[in-house]
Amino acid sequence: MRNDGHSEREDGKMPKSIYGFGTRYYGERDYRKDGSYLTTNFFCLLFFPIFPLHTVRVIPDPKNTEWSLVGENYYLVLEERAPNLLCDD
Repeated sequence: MRNDGHSEREDGKMPKSIYGFGTRYYGERDYRKDGSYLTTNFFCLLFFPIFPLHTVRVIPDPKNTEWSLVGENYYLVLEERAPNLLCDD
């Protein structure tokens, strides 16, 4: 647990893709004052989202890159839930 009351994800798994194959966060909604937002983790083929895995509330690391062919970005995951693609909670 961090000292600000938020817990970091225990398993440490972040979306990861190699040349567009793997998993990736897509979309941003329901912004909060702490800088967090909801995003959905998708299984991707050639950078195209195929199906949603789960939705998470995250705070992104400022050093993340928007697009990379090989690599992964880091986020502080505040909560995780089933994918909800139709409405903002």
